[in-house]
Amino acid sequence: MKPELFENYKGDRLVEFIENNVLSVHDTKKETKYDMIIGQICNGLTVLFIDGCSECLMFETRGYEKRSVEKPATEAVIGGPQEGFNENLRTNITLIRRIVKNHHLVTEILPLGKTNHSFCAVMYVDGISNPKVIKEVKRRINSLDTDYIQSGGVLEQLIEDSPLMLFPQVLRTERPDRASSFLMEGKVVIVTDGAPFIIAVPATFFSMLQTTEESNLKWQQGTLLKLIRLLGMFAAILLPGLYIALLLYHQEVVPSDLLSSIAMSRESVPFPILVEVMLMEVSFELIREAGIRVAGITGTTLGMIGGLILGQAAVTAGIVSPILIVVVALTGLGNFAIPYYSLALSVRILRFLFIVLGALAGFYGISVGLFVLGGLVCSMKSFGVPFLSPIAPKTKGNSGLALDMPAFSQKERPDYLNTLDRKRTGENPRGWIKRDKGGEKN
Repeated sequence: MKPELFENYKGDRLVEFIENNVLSVHDTKKETKYDMIIGQICNGLTVLFIDGCSECLMFETRGYEKRSVEKPATEAVIGGPQEGFNENLRTNITLIRRIVKNHHLVTEILPLGKTNHSFCAVMYVDGISNPKVIKEVKRRINSLDTDYIQSGGVLEQLIEDSPLMLFPQVLRTERPDRASSFLMEGKVVIVTDGAPFIIAVPATFFSMLQTTEESNLKWQQGTLLKLIRLLGMFAAILLPGLYIALLLYHQEVVPSDLLSSIAMSRESVPFPILVEVMLMEVSFELIREAGIRVAGITGTTLGMIGGLILGQAAVTAGIVSPILIVVVALTGLGNFAIPYYSLALSVRILRFLFIVLGALAGFYGISVGLFVLGGLVCSMKSFGVPFLSPIAPKTKGNSGLALDMPAFSQKERPDYLNTLDRKRTGENPRGWIKRDKGGEKN
C-alpha cells in the first residue's frame, strides 16, 4: 500500500524486512505450521502471508470487551488485597507478574482442545519448582484428547490423579496474591482462558484449609482461625451421624437430664430419627442451593429467612424436634467455615454417608467409615505428592498444619514439594536484630 517503504529492500529475506521496516507492530512472530496459524487466527491474531515466502507473520491486533479487575467474589479477606482474576488469560498473567517481579518466572502457553483452539498458561519459577512436577503438568495437558474444554473445572477433572475420589486434588483460587504465594512456594500454576480461577498443583488437604487471611494476621490469630475451621469441618462431617448413633445405640453416654429432655421433645415426632434427620438435612441443602441460584440480595435473604421459617414451622407442626434444628444449624455453620468450595461439597456428601453409618451400627459404623476414609485419603496423590503431607508421610516443616508459626521462623519451603531451592529466608530474617557469635541477641 506504501511502495516507498520498500525503497531500501535489497532483494533477500523479505519476511524479516517487512517485520523490521514496514509493520508498525512490536509483537510479531513467524510461523510455518498451518494448524498453529489457524488456531491463532481463531484466537483473534492477524496473520500476514507473503507471496513466495515459506513463513508468515503473526501479530497482536486483538481488541474486545472484557470484565475489569474486581473484588474476589468467593475469597473475600479483611486485611489483604482486594482484586481478583477475570476471564481474560493475558490479564490474569499480568496480575501475577505484577506481584512476582522475578525474571525466573516462566510462562508457557499450551493449546487446549482439538477443535476449539483455546489456550492455557503454565507458570512456574525456574530454579524453585520441581522440574519433574513441571514436566508432568505439561505432559498431562499436551496429552489431552478432547474437542472442547469448557473451563478450569473440566481441565481439573482431566488432569487429576484419581478422578473417582471424592476429594479435590488441585487447588483453585481467584486471588492473584494467593497464586503468587503458590508460585514462590514451588507450586505450578495453570491459568485457563475464559475462567476467573487459576489451578495450582500439587495440592494437599491442609493447603485447602488455608486462606490469605492467615498471612495478614499474627501467627496466634491465624492458628485460632485454622483450629476453628478444623472444628467446623469435623462437625459438618460427623455431628448428625453422632446424634443418630447416640440416640439409637448409646443412650448411656448421654446425661440423664439431657436424654429425658430429648425424649420429651421427640414425643410428637411421627418419623423415625433417621427419616427426621434426612428430612431436615435435605431441606437445608435445598435452601442453600436455592439461595445460591437466586441472584443478588434476594438469595441471601432467602437463605436466612427460609431456614428460620422452615425450622420454626417444622417444630411447630411436630415434624422434627427442636434439638435437631440446633444440630442441623451447627452442621451448616461448620460447612460454611470451610474456605475451599470444592472441599466443602465433598464434606456435604460425606455427611450423608456418616448419617447412614451411624443409623446402621452406631459408633462402630462411624469408626469403620473413618478408618476406610482415612485409608482412601492416605492413598491419594496430587502430581506425585501424598494428599495428607506433611502428616502422612511425615516431612519437615510446618507449612499447612493447623498450628501456624511466626513468619520469621518459616525459613524453608514445604519439604513435600521437593523444590530446587529449599531456603525461603536467610539465617536471620529479622536482620535488624543483631546476634553475637554465641547466638545471643544484642
